Amino acid sequence: MSMFGGGEVRLGPYDFLIQSEATDATDAATANFWTIPANVTLIGVPNKTRITKTTYYQESVGNAVVNVKSLGPVVKLDGDGASIVNCTVSLDMWTEYEKLGVTHGSGARSSLYFMTDGGSGTKVFAYGLGDVAVGWENSCIIYLSSATSRLRVEGCTIGDPLLTNGGAEPEKQAMIGVLSAAAGSDNKQTIIANNFFMNSCESHFTAGVYVDDGILGTAVVGNVARAYIAAEAAAACDTFVSFEDATHLSYNVVSGNVPSNAASSTSFGLRT
Repeated sequence: MSMFGGGEVRLGPYDFLIQSEATDATDAATANFWTIPANVTLIGVPNKTRITKTTYYQESVGNAVVNVKSLGPVVKLDGDGASIVNCTVSLDMWTEYEKLGVTHGSGARSSLYFMTDGGSGTKVFAYGLGDVAVGWENSCIIYLSSATSRLRVEGCTIGDPLLTNGGAEPEKQAMIGVLSAAAGSDNKQTIIANNFFMNSCESHFTAGVYVDDGILGTAVVGNVARAYIAAEAAAACDTFVSFEDATHLSYNVVSGNVPSNAASSTSFGLRT
């Protein structure tokens, strides 16, 4: 469809499982995420079209800790004008990890999450298994490629509301919802609007929306994330929208998102 100029793909009310069966870390023959090319829009049925992926551990794919190809992203917008609308998109990092029966310390957030690798990269940490450096794009559910523009993520549920027991355990979705990558100073002209975010949103490694350094022309508007609940303070969405470069905020719009990261009518869920 992209080769013929673009158009809409209507997925219908179905479940789609995206899963790599790679036997080697460099095995490119097996798909590990959906790629939406230029000028193509995937359109789902709200709350019915589900695009999911499960992370597997202790496999001999790249390392003995995690099958890297089974991490994020689930969907990658990889061409100018690529869009995804009205879909539920989720990465389940937890189910297979729990099956290992690993005994971990207090608090689930201390057992499985993304963090800095000590340099400028990212690693995934799994208590009892150790950690491994991964690509930045592996830490998110939807990845907006660098050097692309006119992208749209709209009307989606990002993260799995069922995995979190009706939303009670967002710490089980400790990854970034939408990560927008830059190639230098990048005028992305991107809209991220009217989505529901089910991930924990408590740091820039788990933000609802993370916008890379140097990106211009992004509108993050009308999105809804988890509200603060005292009993779940560790998983409150106090970093719902995270811009790496505060100096470029005047070239982007962040407005009307719920919740905000402070008791203020002007914070709009923004972190820099």
